[in-house]
Amino acid sequence: MTRTVALLVQIFIALFIAGYATALDVGSAVITKCEKPGVFGLTFDDGTYLSCLLAILREKDVKATFFVLGIQASNVSLGKFLKQAYEEGHQIASHTNTHRSLNTLTPEQIKEEMIATETSVKRIIGAAPAYMRPPYGDCNPACQAVMNEMNMRIITWNVDSNDWQYVTGNQEKLVLNVKSQLKTGNPQSDSWISLQHDIHRFSIEKTSTIIDFIRSSGYRFETIADCLNNKWPMYKDGVPNNVASHPSANEPNSTVTVAANIGSVKIPSISLAALGIIWSLVTVV
Repeated sequence: MTRTVALLVQIFIALFIAGYATALDVGSAVITKCEKPGVFGLTFDDGTYLSCLLAILREKDVKATFFVLGIQASNVSLGKFLKQAYEEGHQIASHTNTHRSLNTLTPEQIKEEMIATETSVKRIIGAAPAYMRPPYGDCNPACQAVMNEMNMRIITWNVDSNDWQYVTGNQEKLVLNVKSQLKTGNPQSDSWISLQHDIHRFSIEKTSTIIDFIRSSGYRFETIADCLNNKWPMYKDGVPNNVASHPSANEPNSTVTVAANIGSVKIPSISLAALGIIWSLVTVV
């Protein structure tokens, strides 16, 4: 019996270490898609024409995620609409302060970019973003290490509108880009995170058409935090997710959240169950 217990203890330790290692991976890896099939994360970079975009999203009943630049957030007129976006349940995330390629910066310079944006956004909405998108989608291992240290989720995309290419060209192509990429997927198994820029008014004007197509293809819209099953909070310092951003905060899950000095981590329930079984055997012996 003693050997059996010892073996079970070894199994539990292996399970616990594997689970805890996964839990401690707080987001240094680059995330390119949602975790739930049939979900589309509509996202916009930079932040300029928020007023027009918010009206469209309100009309279509869609929650989006905005990756804003710190220098844009410090603009008084934009700040008003940024706060409105937050209050209407959209997720506010970081796109750094000045849109410099993070792969060309030192760790300290990267931190300065991120902290400046956190400060600007927090002054407006009262919360510091816990999600970010690196400019140009570039975040090498050194950049990822800094984001991990700062407890930031790194989000890129798997649907690119390439809207920036059509400032002077055929702007209908950005819609065709989204359509062609979605046609390769299946809402029963696939999920998406898009890229558009709200510095381009024409891109915003095409958003309504894009939303209609995505819905007709069988997908539903969620903020990035929601489409990742709310594994991590939208904002730092214990600020709760936007209540309006998702329908329910009481859905059951199979993990137990444990507070740690790196933020909230989740220990798989299988490890906790194994511990209970082992403890019962030990007490019998």
